[in-house]
Amino acid sequence: MDELVTLRGGLTVSLATLQVGWDLERRGLRMRVDRKGKLVIGPKSLLSDEDQARIRLVRDELTKVVAYESPPEVM
Repeated sequence: MDELVTLRGGLTVSLATLQVGWDLERRGLRMRVDRKGKLVIGPKSLLSDEDQARIRLVRDELTKVVAYESPPEVM
């Protein structure tokens, strides 16, 4: 079973999902959720077949993470 991480505000996702997202960002890829709720990652030219397979495994959770807006910190 994969380790779960709870983000500020309560969204809970797998560590594997966060690691995929962090890796893509580190390599210069950008992620967003379009108006229809679809995850968009680009530039496509930077995505390998392995990347696409990893994304497919975590797509639903990664979409939630990209769309997530954490609540402001209360001091």
